[in-house]
Order: sequence, then C-alpha cells, then structure tokens
Amino acid sequence: MNYARAMAAHGHAVTVFFPGPIALPWRVDNEQVRVCSCPHWLSSLSIRGGFGPGEVAYKCVQLLAHRFDFIHVCPGHRPANLVSAWLAKHIRGSMIVDEWWEWFGRGGCADQRKGLVGACVAIYDSLVELPSKHLYDGVIAITRGLRNRLRGHAHVDVLPGGAEVNALMKFDLAESRRVLGLDENLLILGMSGLTDNDHNDNMPLFDAVRHLSKEVPNLRLLATGDSAYIADRVQPLLSPEVLLNVGWVDFGAYNRHLTACDAFMLPFPDTGRNRCRWPNKIGDYLALDRPIITNPTGDLASLSAEYERIHLCPNTSAAYQAAIRTLAGGQLQKAPRRPRSQGRVLSFDGRVDRILAFYEQLQTHRRKTA
Repeated sequence: MNYARAMAAHGHAVTVFFPGPIALPWRVDNEQVRVCSCPHWLSSLSIRGGFGPGEVAYKCVQLLAHRFDFIHVCPGHRPANLVSAWLAKHIRGSMIVDEWWEWFGRGGCADQRKGLVGACVAIYDSLVELPSKHLYDGVIAITRGLRNRLRGHAHVDVLPGGAEVNALMKFDLAESRRVLGLDENLLILGMSGLTDNDHNDNMPLFDAVRHLSKEVPNLRLLATGDSAYIADRVQPLLSPEVLLNVGWVDFGAYNRHLTACDAFMLPFPDTGRNRCRWPNKIGDYLALDRPIITNPTGDLASLSAEYERIHLCPNTSAAYQAAIRTLAGGQLQKAPRRPRSQGRVLSFDGRVDRILAFYEQLQTHRRKTA
C-alpha cells in the first residue's frame, strides 16, 4: 500500500488486489487508490501462495474486465498471478511486470519446504520460476544474485527493497531509553521481525549473546517480531534479564524501540537462498544511523562499501563476540559520514520513481518495436 499511495501521488490511478478479504490497519482516503479483495466464497477455494482456483478465477475476471496499462505482480510464477497477467497481456494489451523478491526454486526456498504439499510446491517452483520470467515484459529483481540467475531477458532491473526513510524518526537514544523505562547504561543490541523462519541463521548470534552476557553484564538483546516464537525458542537460550521480548508492535512503538538500541544485529549467512534475498530491515537500520553488524552475503558485501555503518563478520559465535566487544569498547560508535554514494537503499517514494522510470522504458520499447 505504501507503493500504491506513492504512485497515486504522481497522478496515477492504482488498483491493489488482495487474495482474500482483508481489514486494512488504515483508511484508504485517496480516490486514486482502489482496493479489491477476493470475495470470501471464492477465497475459501484458495490455496495459500497463489495456487487456489478461486484466486486464479477472481484475478482473471478482474484483469480482463478492466483495462490496465501496467500489471505489477509478485510472485510472478505462481498461477494466480501468472495466468491472469498473461491473459491480460494478450487480450487487453496490458504490459506486465514481475517483481522478483525471492529465489523460490531448488537451492532457495524449495530446499526448506516440508511435507507432501511442500514437496509439490518445491517441484512447481523449481520448474516454473525461471521460464515464467520470459512471459513478462519486464522483471524487477530485488538483488543482483537473482538477476544473475535469469539469462536472455532484455528488460531486467535490479531494485532493492525500500525503507521507511521519511517516516522513521531519529529519536535520541537517551530520550528513547527514558520513554521506554530502559537504563541508559545498558548495551542494547536490536533485532527486528524475528520469526521461526530464520531461527537457524540467528543461532550463532544467540550463542554469542549467551556467552558474553556473563562478561558484559549490561548486555541486552531487544527483539521485535513473533512474541510466541521469541518466548518459546529464543528465551530458553538466554537469561530472562538479557532478552527484551517486544513482540509485534505498531510503527510508532517499533520506531521508538529501535532508537533505544546501540546497534543492530542482522545475521545473514552465506546460503543459496540468502545470496538472492534482500533483508528489508537493513533500510530501517541505516535510516536510524546506528552501527549494523551483519555478514558479507549477497549484495550486503558491496553495500558495506557505500555505508560505513555496516560492519561485516562471519556468521559464527566467535565473530559476533568479537564484534560486540568492539562495540562495547566504543569503537563502532564513530559519527557516520555521508554515504560514499547516493546508495541503493531508497525511500518508498524513491523506489516508486525508479519503478515508474522502468515502466517508461518498457513503453518506449513497445512503441519502437510495434
């Protein structure tokens, strides 16, 4: 919805389709933005992930009943998006764009799927993901790793995820500590959006915090995300006073808690899946001018050359312990200089500007080849 509102601000009429009934946490008060959701009686036929016949039928009817200049989908290889977008392209003349956020096939998400249904989804993704990209007029890949997997497509742009650059407030650390009732003398490491999906990636960091909490008694780990997961799987690894389980909170509270942190931790080990992923939370971390300790995986390795607040280390307990000791000694707290370039981390508005420019390139190509 952030992108829809930003595009509407440019004067474009935008329709957003949801696979089922949804209660938005805000009111859509822009007449240029229309929200459509699959009726309950159809969404009940849906299968999560874009496989349901109800969702396929609904999107096909909607995209053929109305003429859209551009249809922007994600993920583009799943039937609900692929079938409806392809029909709209060939029947209604729409231009179709696939925004590619994840490596779904073998070597990526497919390797982590479990059970019979998971195995079937993994086979489908591995067979269809890459060939389907060539049915789209353009592809926006979130990382260079994804782009490098796609051969022979003339119109591929690389565009990392956006950040709440304009919405995030850079509250003073001491002020945020006072508001939240946290001691100013604590050394607080922040992690956001914790869920079970990345538990194995995060284990070396949890181990490092567990070991260091005895050596650095004021060390704390502040975690937002799935509160039940944090309580059930992370809390047993750490003493109760070390872990600050914030859970899912609204944006204002999220902003305030992040600004109470001395640094942010982003475990991102070198796996086939991670090489093609973009951790969106890093944009929020950079916007708040705190040190970020992460791993040299995928696009993060080159991103660290643009933002000196990013500090790279291996995803091992020993490496994290060394980095946290350096942080405790004040050596990572230098005032940041301006990024060495304009950077790849964009606000939502900046990202929309890039998307609209990509649309214009596709339209120009169509006119020249018509």
